[in-house]
Amino acid sequence: MPPFSNIFETAKECDSQYFIWVLAVSALVFIGSLVIAWLLILRLPEDYLCHPAPTNCRETPQSPLPYFVRKIVLNSLGFLLLMTGTGCSSRPVKASYLSFLVSP
Repeated sequence: MPPFSNIFETAKECDSQYFIWVLAVSALVFIGSLVIAWLLILRLPEDYLCHPAPTNCRETPQSPLPYFVRKIVLNSLGFLLLMTGTGCSSRPVKASYLSFLVSP
């Protein structure tokens, strides 16, 4: 498909009613995001970028072993819950998603 030379010609080729609505909604969302970003920037304190980097509030363990063991256990549990479909979703996972766990 050749590149569009004019947006109005494209609107005539497409279903113009839906194209105009999509164009209008896109423009409104773009303008809204610019206004929100502008308001957020105005609310920043004057010295916001001058603060030192935040420090880590957690106490670091003497050995990194408990940290990595906990991380592996929690990630494995999360993966298992995700694959069995017992997480936050109300719909069960299809059996085809779990087929790699069962050897033929």
